[in-house]
Amino acid sequence: MPVTVLVVLASLILLVWGWLQWHKGPWKILSEIDPDPKVEFDQLLFLDEERGYAFGHTMPDTGQDATERWRGVEAWVYTTTDGGVHWQTKKPLGSGYIFAVNKVPEGPIFLVQRFIGKVKGKEGEWQVSIRVSEDEGATWSKRDAGWDQIGWKFLDSSRGFCWGNGPWTTRTSLRGDQVGLVRDQPPILYYTENGSETWERIDVPPDVSFQTGPPAAHPGGSFFYLHENKLIHLTREPDRRWREEIEELPSSLTGSMLYADTYGKNRTVWIIANELPPPPPAPQDIAQAHLLRWDGPGKIEMVPGLSFPTGFMVDAMFVSESVITIVGANYSDTLASIFAPVAIYQSKNGGKSWRWEKPAMREQARPIAFWGPRHMWAMGMGNRLQHRE
Repeated sequence: MPVTVLVVLASLILLVWGWLQWHKGPWKILSEIDPDPKVEFDQLLFLDEERGYAFGHTMPDTGQDATERWRGVEAWVYTTTDGGVHWQTKKPLGSGYIFAVNKVPEGPIFLVQRFIGKVKGKEGEWQVSIRVSEDEGATWSKRDAGWDQIGWKFLDSSRGFCWGNGPWTTRTSLRGDQVGLVRDQPPILYYTENGSETWERIDVPPDVSFQTGPPAAHPGGSFFYLHENKLIHLTREPDRRWREEIEELPSSLTGSMLYADTYGKNRTVWIIANELPPPPPAPQDIAQAHLLRWDGPGKIEMVPGLSFPTGFMVDAMFVSESVITIVGANYSDTLASIFAPVAIYQSKNGGKSWRWEKPAMREQARPIAFWGPRHMWAMGMGNRLQHRE
C-alpha cells in the first residue's frame, strides 16, 4: 500500500511539473473565441497590438457530399480591442468562407470570400465576392469579384496586385515527348496603380498555380512567383511593360512558398523549397524542406544553420527587419496532420542563427497573425487563441 501511494504521488508531481514546464515560456493562451464546435476559423488580422479580427465559418451538419455542404457555409467576423483576451459577438458576413485578407496601408480592409455558386450555368462552381471595410471593420460592403480571385496585395493606396483562377479551359500540354489535353483553370494576374479603379492583366504561364503556391509582392513594386524549379521576378519598366527575370533554384529542389521582406530596406525574398521525392516505386512522402534566400539576380542561397525535420511543412512565415518566424508541422500523412506537434523556428539576427520553441497548444496553429516583430497570434484546438510576445 505505501508503495502504491508513493507511485501515485510521484506521478502527480511529475504531471504537475510537466504541465508547468509546458506552459512556461513566451506563449500564453488568451481566450476561446467561440465554443461552438461547428465554427472553424479561416483568417486572423490585427491592425495593431490591441485591435484585431477573427474570421470563421460554420458548415451545416448534413449527410450531403462535400460540394453540397459548402453551399450552406456561413461566414462570421469577431472583433477584439484588447489583443484577443475578449471578443465581441460575431457578426454575419453571408455565404461562403473568408479565403484571404489584406489591409491596404492607410486604407481599407479587403476580404476574399469564396462560395459554391447557385447561379444558373455555374451551379457547383466556386465563385468569389469581395468584402470591403472603409471604417476598420465596423461595416462591410460587398461586390461581385467577377472571377475566381483568391488573393490581393496592396503595396500602398494606389498600387496593388490581385490573382486567382481563370475560367475552366482545355489546353494542349507537352511533357517530355508526350502531348496531351489538360482541363484546368489557368492562373490570372492583374495590376493596378489607381487604387483598383482599373486593372491591367499580366501574362503568366498556364500551368502556374497561385492557389497551391501563393506569390509575393515587394513594396518596391516587384512581384514574385514560383514555377517548377524557378523563381520568377516581375518588374515594371518606365515604358509600363513588365520585365521578367528567371532565377533557377538549387538543383533537386522545388519551391512551394514565398515571403517578401516587406519591412526591411533590402529586396530580400525568402523561399521555402522541398527536395524532390524519389521516383516510384519508392515512398512518395514529403521530403526535407529548406529555407532559401534571394538577395538579387543570381543570389539564391540556402540559409545555413536551419534544419527542418523530415516531413516538416511550413504553414506561415513572417519577417520584420531582423526577426524571422517560421511556423509549421509534419503534415505528410492524414494521421500526422491531426496529431502533428507544431514547431516554431525564430531568428532575431536576420537568419544567422535560429532557436526552436513550442507554443502553448501544439496540436494546431492555424490561422496565424503577426504584428511587428514582437506579436504573434495563432488558433489552436477548440478555437482557443494563443499569443506570443
